[in-house]
Amino acid sequence: MQYNIIRSLSINEFIRSSYVHPPEIDVVVSVGGFYGFFMIGVDKILKKLEQEGKLYIKRYAGSSCGAICSIMMACGVSSDEAIGIYNNLFRATNFFEKLREEILRVLPDDAYEICTDRVYIHCTELSWSRGLRHVVFSRFESNEDLVDAAMASSNFPFFISPRLWYPYRGKYYVDGCWSSPLPLFRDDSLHHQLVVKLYNIKYYRRYMRAPRDPSIEALVVKGAVETDKFLSGTDPHIETLCWYDPQVKQKKRKYYAWKASAVLLGSVTTVLTLFYIRQRNDLARIRSRIK
Repeated sequence: MQYNIIRSLSINEFIRSSYVHPPEIDVVVSVGGFYGFFMIGVDKILKKLEQEGKLYIKRYAGSSCGAICSIMMACGVSSDEAIGIYNNLFRATNFFEKLREEILRVLPDDAYEICTDRVYIHCTELSWSRGLRHVVFSRFESNEDLVDAAMASSNFPFFISPRLWYPYRGKYYVDGCWSSPLPLFRDDSLHHQLVVKLYNIKYYRRYMRAPRDPSIEALVVKGAVETDKFLSGTDPHIETLCWYDPQVKQKKRKYYAWKASAVLLGSVTTVLTLFYIRQRNDLARIRSRIK
């Protein structure tokens, strides 16, 4: 895929080139597992710029953990509450179900109204006739409906989630990374998009898969520092962030769903095979003890 990347554009240059004040932007958050807590620092800088009248965030888009980050940013969840979620997950055994409970706990009562037509959650539907199907949700009926959409987008079988798929609105979904790892807005919007590519973060990879980082604050600070450097123009070549201009013509993305379907099927088959072998070995040991 080719993106219309504008790297060397500081926030002051962006303001001068904008036709409206404050300039409106969209925020796009990629997949990235538990690197999503990097967005706490990013959100700090963006909220500061909003308070100073230098920009206004029109919409959010997220896939997988990016969907959860988008909801929390749009609803104004504080950094203390977000870090508190991580600390509670640190002690949990089934952290996927615990994550759902924690998100519902910190969201305001009208979160689903705040996020309707402002937060776009990208999911991958399991369709028996068409394989993997890319679906976007932007209208929600309750906080539970909103959070379930994000959990459906974050359901990576057997690695992040114990489930093979996540049921949502009568259908089944797996992680958004299979159909939209970088959920850019594809409409004719005039807004520039600030893209955060969490998978490019240079951090301990083992903390990407599970909430086991003993000092999550370091990742939060890293998010704030890199965002500040990027938007101030001090370091416009940070790999984690970039601008995307939807107005520039681009080559159409060719996405071969059958490839992702094959990868997913292979992953699931491997996991189920290993599970079967383990169960068979356990059964053999039990029989040997009985004899």
